[in-house]
Amino acid sequence: MGNAQGSSDSQTTGQTGYVVPFQDLATLPLDSLLALVDEFTSKDYPFGVDASTVATLLACSVDQAAQIVERLRRKDKPDEGPLTTISALVLLYALIMCNQQASIEDKSSLIFGLLDLDHSGTLNLDALTILAISVFRAADSLAPEADPKQGSWRDVARRSPSDLAEENPFERVAMLIFDDTKLSFTENISTKAFSVWLEDTRNLASGGSGVRSKVNQGDGEYAHEKGLCIDLVAALLRLDCRI
Repeated sequence: MGNAQGSSDSQTTGQTGYVVPFQDLATLPLDSLLALVDEFTSKDYPFGVDASTVATLLACSVDQAAQIVERLRRKDKPDEGPLTTISALVLLYALIMCNQQASIEDKSSLIFGLLDLDHSGTLNLDALTILAISVFRAADSLAPEADPKQGSWRDVARRSPSDLAEENPFERVAMLIFDDTKLSFTENISTKAFSVWLEDTRNLASGGSGVRSKVNQGDGEYAHEKGLCIDLVAALLRLDCRI
């Protein structure tokens, strides 16, 4: 599936604006992306994958798979040396988010569906929290370190599990999405409701950095999380309004 021959410099970007190796993977045909997601969901792949498994899943070389693993490995424990496995969910989210052929509806459906393990068409609050974490971590891996559009969300994306145990901004983002869609925290959000929320937030995000700044300066319990929601949607849909 992938013959992408990227530069050894992981910060080099092509016309897609993504780092190696995703600048080439962004041009993956939509049919191939859908087949890849189906391959993962229909077979018993582990949720933690190494370079060998990535090479099998993506039908790419081991060298390219190693580049992907290096790029996607968690960056909140730099002193522990290289990690040999990555989150398969973050990998698939990154491939979905950077795909140039996928529409908003495609991305929303695929991102949501990968966590809809019981095929009910709904997610609970915990699953939506995992969705938010995975989107942010995928976005962190896709964008160059020096990208001027990156804001404080990148620091949030790199929060360690121990930090998240004390204060989890991703859970608060999920709670805000539930609140925006008029759901209690004990209910489940449907794929349709999530898609509508995504489109509404996309329209807000398209207002640019001025809207983002006003949101950050706003009052209310979820003021910071409203800004993170804009960042989340901007990252997921590859909008140019992040600051």
